[in-house]
Amino acid sequence: MKTLTTKQKVLSIVSIVLTLNVTSQTFWTENFGTANSKGDKGNLAYDYNGSNGQWTASNPSVNGKYPNQWYVSSMEAGVAVGSCSKRFTPKSNLTNNTLHIASSTNKKITNNELTTGDMGAFYAITPASLTDNLIESPYINCANRNNITFSFDYFCGARTGALFAVFYFDGTDWSSLDKPGATKSAVCGASGKMTWMSSTVYTLPESASNNDSIKIGFNWINDSIVYDDLVGDSLNPGLINKFYSVAIDNIVISGNYLDPNINVNRTASNTSKIDIKTVSDKKNNPTIVFTTYNEKFPANDLIIESSTDGTNFNELSKIKSSAVKGSVTKLEYNFTDSKANDGVNYYRIKQINADKTMVVSEIVSVDHIKAKNITFTVYPNPNSGQFTVDFSGIENNHEVQIVLNDMNDGHEIYSTTFSSNSIESNKMDVNPPTKIAPGRYLCSLIFEGIRSSVIVMIN
Repeated sequence: MKTLTTKQKVLSIVSIVLTLNVTSQTFWTENFGTANSKGDKGNLAYDYNGSNGQWTASNPSVNGKYPNQWYVSSMEAGVAVGSCSKRFTPKSNLTNNTLHIASSTNKKITNNELTTGDMGAFYAITPASLTDNLIESPYINCANRNNITFSFDYFCGARTGALFAVFYFDGTDWSSLDKPGATKSAVCGASGKMTWMSSTVYTLPESASNNDSIKIGFNWINDSIVYDDLVGDSLNPGLINKFYSVAIDNIVISGNYLDPNINVNRTASNTSKIDIKTVSDKKNNPTIVFTTYNEKFPANDLIIESSTDGTNFNELSKIKSSAVKGSVTKLEYNFTDSKANDGVNYYRIKQINADKTMVVSEIVSVDHIKAKNITFTVYPNPNSGQFTVDFSGIENNHEVQIVLNDMNDGHEIYSTTFSSNSIESNKMDVNPPTKIAPGRYLCSLIFEGIRSSVIVMIN
C-alpha cells in the first residue's frame, strides 16, 4: 500500500453495520476503604459506614460465648488476585481494608480457650467460638436496571465444620447464592496461606431488576470442633485453635440501564422493527438512513442516539413520526449528524410508541474523519443504471475503485477500477455490462482503503 501524503488523508466515512450486545455497566462498588499509614485493628463490620451506607450484622442465638466476628480493617490487607493472603504488619505498610472474619475482641483463657480479637482472617474453633454470623450490605438501589450481576475478590480457608456462604436479599426474603470452598492453591506453597481469587460472577434473580431495596450478604458458620485437625501456623506460633477464615474486597454490582419512561414489562409487536444504515452526504457528514415497519399510531418522536464507545448513548436528535391513521407498514427517514466526532461514532434509533412499548434498532458504527479536500458526487441521480461519478481531492496516479452495492443485502452489483488524473477534478462514466434492477444502491469510491459513499436511485 502506498504511503499517504497530507492531501491524501481525506477520509470521509467508512460505513460498517454491526449488531452489538448491550454491555452491563457497573453502578455500585465497595472496597472498604483504606486504613491510616499505621494500619488499624478491631473495627467491627457493623460499625462500618462507607460511601454506600451502613453495614449490619446478625448474630443468631446458636453463637457461642465468644463467636467469631466480621471486621473491616487492614489487619487482613487486600492484595492482588492470585497473591497469597497477608495480614497487616507495621513493616509492610499494607493499608487496604478488607471485610473478614476474625475471633472475638473479648479475651479469655480458660480450659485451653483463647480469643485474641482482630488478628486478620483467622477464626477460633474453641467450644466458646461457635458462630453463625451474617454481614449485610446497605440497601442497593437497582431502580432502572436489569440483568443484575454481582462479584467480589476473596480468599477462603474454611475447614471441616466451617462454611462460607453468599446471600441475596430481595427486599423481603434472604436466599443463598453459593457456598464457595477453600481457595488454597499451589501458588502459596507450603506456607499454609490462602490464595486471593475472583469470585463467580453471580446473576441475581429477576426480583433484583428495577428493585431499589436489595442487599447482598456474607455468612460465616463454624459449628463443630475438629480437634484432630488442630495445628499451629507460622504467623501464630503456639496458637492451636485458629485457622484461616475468609476475607472479601472489591465488591462490584453491575446491570443494564433501563429507560425510566419505558414500561419494562411490555414489549412491542414482533412485526415492529427498524432497519438502519449509514452513508455520507456531500459534506462528508454521517447520514443515518433508516426504515421503520408497523409504527403504532399515534406515535411519538423517533429518537436518534449517539455514542463514542458503543455502550453509553446520549440523545442526539428527534424526528417526528410520519405515521398516520390507517395501515402503515413501512416508513423511511434520514438524519445527518453535522457534529460527528473524528473517529468511530455509534448510532441507534429508538421508536417509542404511544402505549410505551419500544423498538430499538441495531447499533451501527461509522469510522469518520472530517473531510478536508475530497468531493464525490454521482449524476444524474436518479438514473437508469448508467451514470457519471465526479470527484476531486485525490492526487494524480492513484488507483480508484468504484463499487455499487445493493442496499437491501449489501451484495456487490458492479465494480470498476481506474487511475485518478487530476487533483482538481476526475470524471468517470459508469456503464455496467448488464442492466441493473430498479432500486436503491450504495455507490462507493475507494482509494488506499478509504471509502466515500452516496446513495444512488436506479429507476
